[in-house]
Amino acid sequence: EDVHDLRELLTARRALVKDQITAKTRLATATNPLVKDQLCRRINDIDTDIKALDEVVAQIAKQRGTLDERIRRLMTIPGVGRLTATILVIDMPELGHLDSKKIAALAGLAPMTQQSGKWQGKERIIGGRASLRRAIYMPALVAIRFNHDLRDKYQQLVNAGKAKKVAITAVMRRIIVLANTLLREGRDWQPKTTLTKTDTRPPREMMMAFIDVHREDLGIEPICRELAIAPSSYHEHAARSADPGRRPARAQRDDEIREQIKRVHEASFGLYGARKVWHQMRREGIMVAKCTVERLMRAMGLAGVRRGKKTITTISNPKAPCPLDKVNRAFRVSRPNALWVVDFTYVHTWAGFVYVAFVIDAFARRIVGWKVSTSATASFVLDALEQAIHARRPDPDDGLIHHSDRGVQYLAMNYTQRLAEAKLVPSVGSVGDSYDNALAETINGLYKAEVIWRQRSWPSVFGRGNGNAALGRLVQ
Repeated sequence: EDVHDLRELLTARRALVKDQITAKTRLATATNPLVKDQLCRRINDIDTDIKALDEVVAQIAKQRGTLDERIRRLMTIPGVGRLTATILVIDMPELGHLDSKKIAALAGLAPMTQQSGKWQGKERIIGGRASLRRAIYMPALVAIRFNHDLRDKYQQLVNAGKAKKVAITAVMRRIIVLANTLLREGRDWQPKTTLTKTDTRPPREMMMAFIDVHREDLGIEPICRELAIAPSSYHEHAARSADPGRRPARAQRDDEIREQIKRVHEASFGLYGARKVWHQMRREGIMVAKCTVERLMRAMGLAGVRRGKKTITTISNPKAPCPLDKVNRAFRVSRPNALWVVDFTYVHTWAGFVYVAFVIDAFARRIVGWKVSTSATASFVLDALEQAIHARRPDPDDGLIHHSDRGVQYLAMNYTQRLAEAKLVPSVGSVGDSYDNALAETINGLYKAEVIWRQRSWPSVFGRGNGNAALGRLVQ
């Protein structure tokens, strides 16, 4: 009977709050003095009625000791006041008697499957008790400001790209689950103790290895008691060590993936990072998540080569006429011989600087022409173009676009004449903007990072172990 009265009083309070909001909204737009005076008196009367209802609710709750104790226990949660705690206790009598997922689903804060048996479909959040969600919303806003755990959870979801509404819903779900846990276990909320560096336990693997060494002398249970771990954890560890088949499926899968990662990384001469290793494994039909490759490579101590700083080699002539930019940074094409991008870079050897020119087909990002020279002349880059034309033999109907920067080598008369003879459409980027020729700059960076800087020192330009051989390896 008392619960019924409390539910009726809470319903009346919600109606008064709704009327109060309506009156305040009208007061904000009212201009007539008489209407404004009536609205102010109406708002004050509603305030008085709400306070009277709150006092009656508190008296009824105190008359029932168990009800008042449940309300008091929920009020220990940061951000949960007496009104919110009362609404939770009255509108959700199941609180403290169900598991976490069911209690969150009843509030409409967790998915509830509508299927029975071995249902494999998606679960969606539907239905639930709207009054509870409205009651928890404000405590959730308070929690993300003053509760460190929930604030970190909210920020983690937002940083991961989740909508703020989704992040708030997750915090609300945490609060209702926490309230259910406190009532089920009959305890008050206590903040988590922050461990200092001296209080932090060593890694699990280290503790298990320590027990393996000293178990005969000290015994398993005394060691586990001092290390604050369950003896069953060690027994499970020992059983898995004796029988690898008992290890979790994820651990067994990780062992298989580690072998594949090591193979791909070694096949790339240690050049590939997590992204390229992941792409190569997918090309080979090995389905694995990118985050898994990143996690395992980090654990294995494997990493790809990193690029250094770039040096500008483009020298432009502002007086020289040049074609328009027909690419506009759109380097994705649907077929071969649709777009070639060209550029050259330099390599420092014992004999001096060496220049390396590239012609890249944008479709597969394949080097179709290259040349190594001791001088950066127009004939040097023209040789790379001739190799590309000979290898690909583009048809005049292809409408092949030749894109370069504003270097004087690519705007030279003999170079532009060869473009016209081969029926290539010239395209030139803007001055001082590497993004206009970003694909060619990427190939330059890969050549430096994956070939040149790994050896650090190149003794000669031509002959055994020179830049030409290294360039050939990159093309392969």
